[in-house]
Amino acid sequence: MSDQFGLPLFEPRPVEQSAEVIRTFLGVPDPPSLLCSALKHHVAHLRCEVVVHTPTSLSSSFDEFGRPIPGDWGKRTIEIPNLESSVHQAANPQSQAEPLTSSKMPAKR
Repeated sequence: MSDQFGLPLFEPRPVEQSAEVIRTFLGVPDPPSLLCSALKHHVAHLRCEVVVHTPTSLSSSFDEFGRPIPGDWGKRTIEIPNLESSVHQAANPQSQAEPLTSSKMPAKR
């Protein structure tokens, strides 16, 4: 069996029930929907751990794959320490690069 380009296709093999397979996902804030669908399909055979770096009090604001739940975050105020010194607005890529390529570099605090 092959695909439209002549590359071989393989039938997926089920993982043995006795085998403990663990998949851990770190630093994947927005996994592709194809990955989420595959994990849902294989949930009976794979043990999956999704790690989200957040306080426990916010854990209900993420779905089973660690994706932020838009309805929760749309109502939330996100506190950014030292906002004015850590966030710099720029109208275009040239304005973004200018502080890095000139003596106009923002002072570190």
